[in-house]
Amino acid sequence: MKKNYIFILFVIIVFIIIFILFLKNHSSDSNIRVKQQNNIGNDTNNIAQNINISIQDDFIYYSSLDGLFRMRIDSNKVTKLDDGDIKNINVVGEWIYYVKSTDDNTSSGIITHFDLYRMTINGNKKDIIIKNAHNVNIVDDRIFYISGYGLTGKSEINNNKSLIVSDLSGNNKKVIIDNDVDSMVLYDNYIYYVKNNDMFIYDLKKDENIPFIENIGLPYIINNNSIIYYDKNVKQIKQINCETKNIKIIISDVTNIVSLYSFDNILYYTDGNTHLYAYYLDENQLHKISKKAGIVLFYYDKIYMLTYDNKIIELNI
Repeated sequence: MKKNYIFILFVIIVFIIIFILFLKNHSSDSNIRVKQQNNIGNDTNNIAQNINISIQDDFIYYSSLDGLFRMRIDSNKVTKLDDGDIKNINVVGEWIYYVKSTDDNTSSGIITHFDLYRMTINGNKKDIIIKNAHNVNIVDDRIFYISGYGLTGKSEINNNKSLIVSDLSGNNKKVIIDNDVDSMVLYDNYIYYVKNNDMFIYDLKKDENIPFIENIGLPYIINNNSIIYYDKNVKQIKQINCETKNIKIIISDVTNIVSLYSFDNILYYTDGNTHLYAYYLDENQLHKISKKAGIVLFYYDKIYMLTYDNKIIELNI
């Protein structure tokens, strides 16, 4: 009889453990609680280059041409949240902000719409909050974006390409820079933006617009008090000091740069063959990290590779 009691007690304990684990896994999928809210939705250098990843608490949010995904870091469990071509991912508190492009076939040609969605981090509610938005950055309860990216055939509609700021609901819009803004990067209280191939700096505090450098190369990133960019005409990666405007050649003989990233005084870049390189700025040394890295996602001190089956793997470098 005593043995039966022990066995029954053992079964009950096992059942309780399994039930607790089930509740834990179930709640992590459908009832995510924010522990530490992001104030910045994504690294602004990533947004300008369509590097689509954001991390908050225990989850990574990222996208590919196949949709929007969420992965739990401790289990590598992937959940698909939305379909389609998705970019400009920003995660802030209870919300995921992202741009989704859709095509309409019309008598005038194909019209591509870039709309800003807001979805709960659990994935159970989503709405379009801004139509015609691109290069979206969420910083300190404000949405910065560029309008005017609707395309029809070979001609452009709504092609004002203005730099606009709004609140987190997409309301109370204010035009900061009107017309022909191609890209932007935010750093502290400044917006570095490119207009007709020239870079300008907009001071948010002073409401002042300053011409900076002509014929800036793409891609470009802000790195502390300097701008690092690729000059494809001479196949060089260059660095310009924001105060002195002195230009320094960092790396020569570089072909077809796809993305740039910098962290902890290391410059990372990928080329057209998806090779990943690291250049140590203090030591002036270049290292090839991967011969075939696929799509590389940078996020502060983390580097991930997006696999063909829409999973991401952290690269230990």
